[in-house]
Amino acid sequence: MTQKMNLALGVNFDLLGTNLAGIYQKTENSSELLLMPTIVNSSNAISLEKIAKELEDVFKIEGADKSIENTVNSVQSADKPFDWGKIQLQLKSAFLYKKVTSGAKKASEAAGENGSAAGTDVAKTGTTDTDVTEYAFAISVNLADALPDLGIIKINNLFVGVWNTERTGVLAQMGIGEISTMLQQLG
Repeated sequence: MTQKMNLALGVNFDLLGTNLAGIYQKTENSSELLLMPTIVNSSNAISLEKIAKELEDVFKIEGADKSIENTVNSVQSADKPFDWGKIQLQLKSAFLYKKVTSGAKKASEAAGENGSAAGTDVAKTGTTDTDVTEYAFAISVNLADALPDLGIIKINNLFVGVWNTERTGVLAQMGIGEISTMLQQLG
């Protein structure tokens, strides 16, 4: 009896003040990669000023913070100052799941699910419907203390999210969802 070798590699790191775990797993038939937060709904935020200082320290970029400050100062009005150091970035979601089924297992799965023609497709492209890639990335930018109050409007937060996953837990963590779902909740 021959034992099959499996491999797992992991890493734990912080990105924009959010603790993330990355795991790679290799079995005889597949390779999987998973990146996800270790603490769901972490409220850690990091200032743009701190990011600039860390980049300056790590990459030895002299004056990175001054360059950002000068750029911001060039577009602001004198009567409504902008404090770039108070911009806070928060990583709302960082999720990646990639699974690749390999070799004979892939061909047999494809042929079994889609008929014998699918095995030919595997030979041509190296992929089948069993290969999976899911992702979600969302970042929130807190501008409440950085932007001046313009009287009629005050911008507090901006967010950007990009995703293709349908996992409700990941979407909930992002703090956003599809407009149609939101409208259904309104009744």
